Amino acid sequence: MVSTPYAPNGLFERIEHELEETCVYKRIFLDHTYGIDRIYTKEEIDKAKQSPSFEREYNLKYLGKIGNIFHTKDIDAALERSQTVVTPNRMSPHSMGIDPGWGSSPFGIVITQWTDDQIHVFICRRV
Repeated sequence: MVSTPYAPNGLFERIEHELEETCVYKRIFLDHTYGIDRIYTKEEIDKAKQSPSFEREYNLKYLGKIGNIFHTKDIDAALERSQTVVTPNRMSPHSMGIDPGWGSSPFGIVITQWTDDQIHVFICRRV
């Protein structure tokens, strides 16, 4: 198996912490330094270091804090736009979503409204 670390306590971290005498896998840890001037140039690594996922993707760190659906720049832009106040409108379409978390994160609830061709978040709570 080959993997990039993701969230803590996953399969690969459990295998990583197994005792040497009981683990059925040969474990080899290769961070980005093994690839410099082989598969990566120093310039490529310097550019990759600008990514918020660099520590996870190149440095064997279990982060799991950044997902892979929305780019962090898009999230930042949405947060900046969120300063605009939108009045709740009963005639606009609304949506509610939940995320039960299943032990890996808190239970979450989000209520949104579609107004002016944009989705506006009115309630976002962790329970």
